[in-house]
Amino acid sequence: MKNMESLFTCLFKFYKDARLNGDESFGDFCFRIGPEQLKKVVKKFEEFEKDLEGIIEEAKDSPTPVNENESDFAGDKTEAEAIYDSRVATQGPRVISSSSELSGPNNAGSFI
Repeated sequence: MKNMESLFTCLFKFYKDARLNGDESFGDFCFRIGPEQLKKVVKKFEEFEKDLEGIIEEAKDSPTPVNENESDFAGDKTEAEAIYDSRVATQGPRVISSSSELSGPNNAGSFI
């Protein structure tokens, strides 16, 4: 095992999930489970860590997908975003030139 922190995290997680009740101490739990079962848990965890390292390395080596759209989620815009984008595309962004444009009949010039 490369990382002692990972080892103890694994054992404490196993303890949390498999102890008999909230009163069983870690030592009593380990004694009850026995060294063979604890070794099995550690071995499985080591296998998992090794598999995970391989998956991480594969992910790092994966090329960035080429997409003609802006993003994979370009079609997932909300209706308001689609309306805004179409307005900006045809009219350009709106520039507010004075604070009076910010106050409408409902807010009487107040920002609060």
